[in-house]
Amino acid sequence: KNIKNLNKYFKESLIFIGICGIVISISSFFLAESITKIFAEGNEKVLELGTEAMKLFAITYMFSGINIVSSGLFTAVSDGLTSALISFLRTGFFSISFVYLFEFLFELKGMWLAIPCAEIVTLICVIVIYIVKIKTHTLYPKISKENYLKTKKCIASEK
Repeated sequence: KNIKNLNKYFKESLIFIGICGIVISISSFFLAESITKIFAEGNEKVLELGTEAMKLFAITYMFSGINIVSSGLFTAVSDGLTSALISFLRTGFFSISFVYLFEFLFELKGMWLAIPCAEIVTLICVIVIYIVKIKTHTLYPKISKENYLKTKKCIASEK
């Protein structure tokens, strides 16, 4: 029953975070100039740069929430190593790598594209981690494989 509830709450969290991420991304994109005006009042160059940067960065919100919730799930089920790996990939390895690579390739625009790309690549890694952990019955490490399979059968019989 705990696995069933955990799966249910995790799925609901992902849906909620996904919807919020989409809304915030779209809002950020279309309100970029209005928001940037708050901080760049009277400076057209800063307004232009800030608006472009915000539009490029807006897609990040669609992916970052899912990555954060996924890391949180692994922390909650006592899989700190996987949680730390996800956090390190998103904020360390991919972010830094893309900042250096994209700045070289795309100059200033690359700096703003680095974090969205890091989040997208991290999400791909998270999906792979889920698939591997589900197939190896290690998604919830504190639950034995036998209990996991019993619970899975109970959940299937309830449908």
